[in-house]
Amino acid sequence: MRPRKPDQEELEAELRELRRINRDLEDRLYKVSQASKDRPHPAKAPPFADFNQTLEQYFQFRQFERFFEAAGLGIFHSSMEGSIIRVNPSLAAMFGYGSPGELLDDVGNSARIMYADPKQRTEFLEQLRQVKGSFKMEMAFRRRDQSVFPGIITAWSVRDKKGSPGYLEGFIEDITKQKALEESLRQSEKLEAIGTLTSGIAHDFNNILAAVGNLALLVLEELPPGGQAARDLEQIVRSTDQGKDLIASILSFSRKDEIQQEPLVFSTVIKEVAKLLQASLPSSVALDLEIRDPSGLVEAKPGDIQKVIINLCTNARDALEPDGGRIRIMVDNTKIRAKGGQTQLALEPGQYIHLRSAQGTGAG
Repeated sequence: MRPRKPDQEELEAELRELRRINRDLEDRLYKVSQASKDRPHPAKAPPFADFNQTLEQYFQFRQFERFFEAAGLGIFHSSMEGSIIRVNPSLAAMFGYGSPGELLDDVGNSARIMYADPKQRTEFLEQLRQVKGSFKMEMAFRRRDQSVFPGIITAWSVRDKKGSPGYLEGFIEDITKQKALEESLRQSEKLEAIGTLTSGIAHDFNNILAAVGNLALLVLEELPPGGQAARDLEQIVRSTDQGKDLIASILSFSRKDEIQQEPLVFSTVIKEVAKLLQASLPSSVALDLEIRDPSGLVEAKPGDIQKVIINLCTNARDALEPDGGRIRIMVDNTKIRAKGGQTQLALEPGQYIHLRSAQGTGAG
C-alpha cells in the first residue's frame, strides 16, 4: 500500500514545526556557548543530544496525532471540572456532530450535558480519584439530538508534578450494537426455555389424551352401535385424535434436535401448522387456507417451514382490528424464468412452490 501524499497544509505545518525545532536548537547552542566561554574545552555533545531528544519527541508527537485523528474509538481530553479540551473525529461523530470543532462550540465548558445522568459522571470521577491507573464504567450518554445510547468510558487522570490530578484522558465506546445482541440472546434463551417447558407439558398432556381415548374405545366396544352414547364416545375419540395431532405439531416445533432437510409434501406441513394456529387464535379471528396444488414437494426442514408460517400469521394477527378479522394463507406453484442472463429473486430457473403471504383484513 502506497503512503498517502501529504497536502499543502500538512507540509506547511511540518515546516513550521521544523523551524521551531531549529530555533530551539539555536537557543540551546547559544546558551551552551555563553556558558562555556571560560572553559578551556567546551562541551559540544549536549546540543546535539538535546536536538536528537527534541526531534524524537516531535516524531512521537506526530505519531500520536495520526493515531488520535484516525482511531475508531472516541478519544477525549477534559478538565476535572468538566471543560472539554479536545476530542477526536470519532467521538464527535458518536455524539452526532460533524466535526470536533462543532462539539467544542456546543458543549464548551459543560461536559455534563453529554451524560444522560450527570450523577453518573460524578460517581465516575469519585471512583477515578481512588485509583492510580485507569478506571472503566458503563453508563448512558446523550447525543446532540437528545437521544440516549449506552457506552463504556475508560479514563485516567494526568497528574502534575505534585501528584494532583490535572486533567482527564480517555476514550468512549458506543455499545449499542452489543446491547442489542445481548437482548436478542436473552430473548432466544427465553424462547428456548418456553419451548422446553411446552415440550414437557405436551408430553404429559399427550399421555392424558391417550388414556382418555383408549378408555373411550373400550367403553364403545360394550355399547350397541348407533345409539346416542356411542355417537358421543366416537366424538370423544375423534377429539382425542385431534388433540394428539396438535401435540405432535407442538413437539415438532419445539424440538431442539438438528433435523436434516428431507422431501416434504408442502401442503401437508401447511395443514399441520394451520391446526396449531387455529387452536391458538382467538375465536374472533378466522384462518383461511387456500392450497391450489396439494402435490408439491420441497426439500426442507419441517421446523423451518413451521416457523415461517407462524411468524407470518402472528404478524397478520397483530395487524387485525381489535374486533377480529380473517387471515388467509395461499400456496401455489410458480415457475422462475431467466431474464437477460439473470433470474427473478436471484433464484435458479425452475419450478417453485410459492407461499404468497399471510393476508389479514387489518390495516397492516
